[in-house]
Amino acid sequence: GGPPVPTPGPRGGGPSTHPPAVRPPRPRARGFPARTVTGLAYDPETAAFALHSWNEVAVEGRWRGVDPTWAQTRIDATHIPIPEERSLAVMGLLPKLAFEVVAAEY
Repeated sequence: GGPPVPTPGPRGGGPSTHPPAVRPPRPRARGFPARTVTGLAYDPETAAFALHSWNEVAVEGRWRGVDPTWAQTRIDATHIPIPEERSLAVMGLLPKLAFEVVAAEY
């Protein structure tokens, strides 16, 4: 799912809605389209969800999440992306935001 993966530009670049300072440099330098994702992630040290950013890199035509901060090469259910147009609204709900799991499928 998600938006289509762009074709890398001549220097490994591609479309991005993020300013250059937060674009993932290493995958792009190697010719892979990449983007930064902002959302909520569960931190086991604090036992809470908090604002967090991670990356998505295009591999074989699909976006794959990676989190260099926590050395994760696969993004799991502890990472919840927030659409950019909703991020300010969600930030306004913190720290009172609560979740209820109504179904789980693995």
